[in-house]
Amino acid sequence: MAEQAVPTYDAMMQPVLDVLRAAGGQASNEHICAAVIDALDLPLSVSELPHKPGSALTELQYRLQWTRTYLRQFGLIDSPRRSVWVLTEAGRQTEQIDPREVVRFVRGQMGARKAEENGQEPIFAQDGDAAAPGAPDAAPVLRSPTPLFPTYSNVRRFLTILDGTTNAAYQAMAGAIWEQRGNPQEQVDWSNPDEWIDERLEGANRELARRIWLGSQRELNPRHTRGCWYFVTKHDLLARDRNDILHITERGRIFGDEPAGALVASIDTYEGVPVILQLVAAQGTARRSTLLPGYGEYSRSNTTFQSDNVLKSSLYDRLRNLIDRGMVVARGNSYVIAEAGLQYLERFGGLTPAQPKAASRSAELFRLASSLSEEARQQLHDYLLEMNAFKFEELVKLLLEEMGYDNVATTSPTNDKGVDVVGTIKLGISAVREVIQVKRHRGTIHRPVLDQLRGSLHRFNAVRGTIITTGRFSKGVEEAAFERGAAPITLIDGEKLLDLLIDNGIGVSKRPLEYLEFAPEKLAQFEGETGEEEE
Repeated sequence: MAEQAVPTYDAMMQPVLDVLRAAGGQASNEHICAAVIDALDLPLSVSELPHKPGSALTELQYRLQWTRTYLRQFGLIDSPRRSVWVLTEAGRQTEQIDPREVVRFVRGQMGARKAEENGQEPIFAQDGDAAAPGAPDAAPVLRSPTPLFPTYSNVRRFLTILDGTTNAAYQAMAGAIWEQRGNPQEQVDWSNPDEWIDERLEGANRELARRIWLGSQRELNPRHTRGCWYFVTKHDLLARDRNDILHITERGRIFGDEPAGALVASIDTYEGVPVILQLVAAQGTARRSTLLPGYGEYSRSNTTFQSDNVLKSSLYDRLRNLIDRGMVVARGNSYVIAEAGLQYLERFGGLTPAQPKAASRSAELFRLASSLSEEARQQLHDYLLEMNAFKFEELVKLLLEEMGYDNVATTSPTNDKGVDVVGTIKLGISAVREVIQVKRHRGTIHRPVLDQLRGSLHRFNAVRGTIITTGRFSKGVEEAAFERGAAPITLIDGEKLLDLLIDNGIGVSKRPLEYLEFAPEKLAQFEGETGEEEE
């Protein structure tokens, strides 16, 4: 039986992450080493082997140093103080990693190359071993998309502001903010950088945070730049020189100058963005819950994103990215593809793995479906405006029943005091009585309507109310709807009312469109030569 060898540094990446996660996100060097020895069941002859004669380090400790260095460069762990390591936000979201992806990324960074030039080349597994037939490493390489995925507009701001800044300065600022992150019992409000930058930071950290906040025209909150950092380093948009100064790379320059170019499209493909765009287009009007199964199937097959929580947050981040780029439009809790998104699919849809190669023709289908859906939406809107007012109240009653309300009833047409429909909705373990004012209205609803409804709550033993209109609400109504100390009033304008009716299948019918596309991957078992072909 062959003698067990000291694990290579890359073989210990996943165990180190598992140790930190089991320890609540933080552990010392000693704890990590002991836990890895236990997890890998290493004998003393391996764990106590000295690194070299006279060295205070064992070979295992030496290789673990490189393990931690690579995980830190990849953005999964950090060291707030000497000999102590913590999981970053990205590390907490990443349950499984592909060590080869980490190696590929970090080797491309200046820090790793500089270490090798100084004669500190880390221990790598032999290439032959990694590619041995039937070995675990022979499995397809999974992509490792960016956690905390940012909008590209913020990435471009981030690149411009950090160009010429030292890496140490940014890491110091990010670390100072991270140390004050709080916990679920003592939450910290980071929503207003104009207030917290001066209160919580000092010196160079404060100045850099101010530069990020003010230099981005108050669009990029310094508290939320880690996603930008992971993104620009992962895709080689920002690099540091021998003096630790950060510079925009040539790829970074192209990313900034050509927002609709091939480089951005290739990055999108790596990050799974076109998959989401395809799913939104195919569904016409989509919710995150209806997008998640398709996105989850793609991610679990092609990426390191595996758990439900990670998939949900990454889907949300990528939808925000598409909205920011004008490719997807958010309508309440629903999403529809925009013309810019259809044009993108025509140009780059064929790059997406496991998606139709005839991207242009698919975009034509999506465009036609979108046009028909918009036409039906407008017809429904016009129908509502011409409805009998009392019939409109009955329609709202049906909508509430479809949404799960109980005991829904319309009120008497006379002396209703601003209340047209009443119903009960379950919130957690409680049942809450709600009153609804219905306004089939072309114009704007003003403050007196809200005040009248709020004043009628006690007459129906209700604790909250809702105003539903085919029109709009004035700014005064929106500001007063959740006034402190007053009963909350939910506002449903014409666009949101259409969304609710469509989501619940009232006034519209959804027509599925099925078509065939060639899928050669389903014929893979028949590929390869088994004998001579007949002439």
